[in-house]
Amino acid sequence: MGGISNTISYKRMSFSFSFDGQMGGQVYSVTKWFGQYSGVLASSLAGRELDWNNPGYVVPNAVYADTALADCIPTCAPSDTTHVLAQNYWHNTFNAQESGIFDATYFKLREARLSYALPSSVARFLGFSDATVAVVGRNLLLFAKQKTIDPETAFDTSNRQGVENGQLPTARSIGFTMSVRP
Repeated sequence: MGGISNTISYKRMSFSFSFDGQMGGQVYSVTKWFGQYSGVLASSLAGRELDWNNPGYVVPNAVYADTALADCIPTCAPSDTTHVLAQNYWHNTFNAQESGIFDATYFKLREARLSYALPSSVARFLGFSDATVAVVGRNLLLFAKQKTIDPETAFDTSNRQGVENGQLPTARSIGFTMSVRP
């Protein structure tokens, strides 16, 4: 885990930013697990491109119970042409939890701030000795190997580290601040 912050100033303007992130580790996403089961994730759209079961989900690496076929494998094994309802496929893979484990690497633009120090005459006119206005953005960018969740939300203060369970991602915000000195 690590981060970097920096501030660049020129005359009355100042730009500061803060990046942080983590390399490595694993996170288990309950959100992805339930999202595929219920069909709300883009990864579960296969087989439903035209309507709810058209063309149907082609089961990858399907295993066939036909004993006559088993005698001639691999020379006469059919191509994967077993079509099933997409919902049946995802419901039947519900207990296969390995597909929900992801690399927890992420990199975030935690904060960016652009500020302007008002001229002293303007600050005095407003009744202050010094005033600075700024536009501040927080959690503006997230780069993660897993696009469904924010890996950072999978960490809490308990011993249950690395399990993301329906957490909402960290909110992105953009605001305005004014700092004054009487």
